[in-house]
Amino acid sequence: MPFVCAKIASSIDGKIADINGKSRWITSERSRRTVQDLRREYRCIATGINTVLYDDCTLIPRSVSLSDDFFNKYHRVIFDSSLKIGIDSNIVNTANMSKVIIFTLNKKNKKKISLLREQGLDIIYIDPDKRGKIPLRTALKILYDDYEIVSVLIESGNRLLSSFLKEGLIDKFIFHIAPKIIGKSPYGFLDDYEIDDLSKAFNIEFDKIKKIGPDISISAY
Repeated sequence: MPFVCAKIASSIDGKIADINGKSRWITSERSRRTVQDLRREYRCIATGINTVLYDDCTLIPRSVSLSDDFFNKYHRVIFDSSLKIGIDSNIVNTANMSKVIIFTLNKKNKKKISLLREQGLDIIYIDPDKRGKIPLRTALKILYDDYEIVSVLIESGNRLLSSFLKEGLIDKFIFHIAPKIIGKSPYGFLDDYEIDDLSKAFNIEFDKIKKIGPDISISAY
């Protein structure tokens, strides 16, 4: 199985977006630059389709020094149950730069699958788990066995992040916490994770705490 690190950027009260869903920019520019370093370190970035649809991101680290050899080993992974990704999205349009892998439960849209594969994307169908969702453990095993991926950086919204946590698949957290209080907002970074007793809380161990500009960075296992 790959080593899995979850990167979270939030306000001090745990929000990743305001009440309108806007998240640019909660953390400082200096914090955001360190994310580029993380992408270069892990070389495999995974996210959910909602993040891709909302941000139309490329998930490619920004650096003038990146070589062709780097891109040959750099992977972008998208969990897209219904295959909603746009044919003209930035992810698809940059598939020639580095490998894009999409895990989906949708095998009926053969025309779209064919178009995406023509663009160079790997579309991988997986049978749903008992909850009707993509089985994350199976997906990680495929990344390890078929793509030789040994570490994955998760950059996603609360649904995918909560699913990884529920299945006990996160080995490390990196929190970038901004000195901001957002207050009422439906966008907490783990809003889909729920316990009914404090004794069942997911415990982590702080490893390093440091300041990055006005923000605080916490790494934990």
